[in-house]
Amino acid sequence: LTYSTAVQLRVWYPQSVQISFISLSNNRTSAIARLRRIVNTDCNPIYQSMNVVVRGSIGGTWLTTIPTIDMTSYTRLTTTSGNSSVVTISGSTVTGSGPGSDWITLLSNNKNITVTPGQVVTVWDATKVSGLDVVLVTGGTFQTAPVNPVNSNQVGTSA
Repeated sequence: LTYSTAVQLRVWYPQSVQISFISLSNNRTSAIARLRRIVNTDCNPIYQSMNVVVRGSIGGTWLTTIPTIDMTSYTRLTTTSGNSSVVTISGSTVTGSGPGSDWITLLSNNKNITVTPGQVVTVWDATKVSGLDVVLVTGGTFQTAPVNPVNSNQVGTSA
């Protein structure tokens, strides 16, 4: 004796996805990651890092669309150029590795998902001294005005 039945499945799937960035220093969210160059105590250049957040809506045929779902832990991120000389990705953190710009997007074979990639710009912000002018002042005197001058002749005198 064999039994069979048809089961209808409704599956929610991502419909649109947006990539944004959260600053590690102040928790602000932005569409563009601006990673500045910092020089550490060993004078080796390092760049800032930011967390990547992937949010999107899910839905399906005959299903209500659910907006703004955090999908970060379910995604794999990549750069559009594949060039690690500008930015590297580790889990959900992007770190600058050199000056330039690139785009962060999802690794996916599903062409039906609309992905808004996030732009990463790394900035070479090291200060370079191009000249130094030294000024030496000698023989000067300083004068300070009284805090509440009523009569300048009364300053410093006792009654």
